[in-house]
Amino acid sequence: MTNIITPVDLELTTSTFVADGHTYHVNRNGRLSVERDRWLEKFGLFALLGRQSSAFLTELNRLYQAINAGKLADAAVLTDNLMKGAADLGAKSSPLYYICTLFINEEGEDTRHYTLELGEQKIKHWETAGISAFFFKKLALDYLQITEELWSKTIQSISLNLPSLNPLSELSELES
Repeated sequence: MTNIITPVDLELTTSTFVADGHTYHVNRNGRLSVERDRWLEKFGLFALLGRQSSAFLTELNRLYQAINAGKLADAAVLTDNLMKGAADLGAKSSPLYYICTLFINEEGEDTRHYTLELGEQKIKHWETAGISAFFFKKLALDYLQITEELWSKTIQSISLNLPSLNPLSELSELES
């Protein structure tokens, strides 16, 4: 009889786990420092744009719709996100794991700061411990959903408070 060694399955509700001798805590509250939030944007774009070309086209369509609706704040944010994501799309082959490194923190870790080396170190610990990929991918996707909902509400409130600009109609008024 052959013994098959399978990955370590963690419950999705796990809040603390040990990997390669290091204790990690899962922070599910969606609060990141500015520095880590910038990394989240980049990794989120890698995950979004790197997985499906249709997602990229969806984002381009959202940009087109925002411009047509005169929502310049929305268009600016979408343009910035697309440019950041396309600039170094192939830089990370495993963006969902890197997303987890932003909110799964080692005991005593300074959560105000982040480096790629820190992220790589965490992923190495998790890999050595043999933890199932499903745990990290599900957490990352759930985390992106939480932050996307918060971000959408913020952008909507900004857009609602800005005057609607329609440069084409303003040009036609000048010509009359």
